[in-house]
Amino acid sequence: MQPLHRRQPTSSNPRVQRTRNRVLAIARELLPEVGAGGLTYAL
Repeated sequence: MQPLHRRQPTSSNPRVQRTRNRVLAIARELLPEVGAGGLTYAL
């Protein structure tokens, strides 16, 4: 088993799903205000 800080997140993980959904919800709120050029992201 890998240490926690080295594990890759999996899309089936409920925490990953909650975080993804929250990020998308905030992006949808901001998009009309700032436009597509006003949003940035990093992987």
